[in-house]
Amino acid sequence: MTIANLSIRGGHAVRQGGGVYNGSSGGLTLRGVEISSSSADAGGGVSSVGPLVLDRSRVTDNSAAVGGGGLALSSRGATITTSTVSGNTAKRLGGGIWAQNVDALELAETLVAYNTVTATGAPGVAPEGGGIMVGTEPALGIAATVHISDSTIRSNAAAGGGGLGWRAPGSLTVEGSLFATNTAELGGAVATRSNGTADASNTVTFLNTTFSENAAERGGAIERGLGTTILRAVTIAGNTATAGSGIDFDGARPVYAVATGTILADDPPAQNCSRSGALFTPAEGLSAPEATSRPAPAATFARPISPRRCLESASSPTTAARPAPSPSFRAARRSTGTTRATAP
Repeated sequence: MTIANLSIRGGHAVRQGGGVYNGSSGGLTLRGVEISSSSADAGGGVSSVGPLVLDRSRVTDNSAAVGGGGLALSSRGATITTSTVSGNTAKRLGGGIWAQNVDALELAETLVAYNTVTATGAPGVAPEGGGIMVGTEPALGIAATVHISDSTIRSNAAAGGGGLGWRAPGSLTVEGSLFATNTAELGGAVATRSNGTADASNTVTFLNTTFSENAAERGGAIERGLGTTILRAVTIAGNTATAGSGIDFDGARPVYAVATGTILADDPPAQNCSRSGALFTPAEGLSAPEATSRPAPAATFARPISPRRCLESASSPTTAARPAPSPSFRAARRSTGTTRATAP
């Protein structure tokens, strides 16, 4: 089924899908559709338990009492292309997008911005995923495959994973994308953990991606749990945190990641990388076997990544250090003067 060139505003549902509910096993395509100012417990704008395609559409200013202020996805996942998900709020999970127990999620050429999870909580524990939240229930044994390309995830906020929260086995791949000005207590741009003992099967890959001006208490850009981490042609610069201004690794593995062609230049530079909020020991580090890492441009907080260690004993940068801003949680934005449409 395809719905095209339609505006849905001011919808409300008690449970799921304030604007649109998709329960079709055959799938639903929304093309050129705008869904705004709608609300529900889950999926304020859209709730989908069947295959979903969102193309050249806008999901804005919706709210959810639990999760998925913009979209709540379950079971069959979704493909989102050339779309905007912005200004949505949820109380606990996925201010913009909440993907729970999905097998696959694809985002391409999409803007995810100004979404918020409003509740506060302990770092690393729900509420998570200001922009996007991906999670699975361990008993179901689902390995999620998430691919984000040529997209911008910026100015989102949550207690954990301001831009993106990942709590699932499987693989997350991000390429050609930007994470900027997201805020959280843990993992300003991205917070990644897996449920239970499934950490070893969790792989996170960042390719040709930039993390800039994100802020947190730990992991200014990235908070990373156990599992495989691959960074290739990645710039992590201008992010701030008290510990792990660039990356905070949560766990005790001696080798956490492989990085090639990667820049780390964050504030404070002595905390570019940390382990559970503490500096690495001499036996720990970030492996860069090809030794292709290069120093940051002079205009940034210059502290290059070392070929064998995440920290380097270079002199302090001349650029003045800036304190990490406190995470800000945006209030829900609601439009006025709109017509109402009931959920299907």
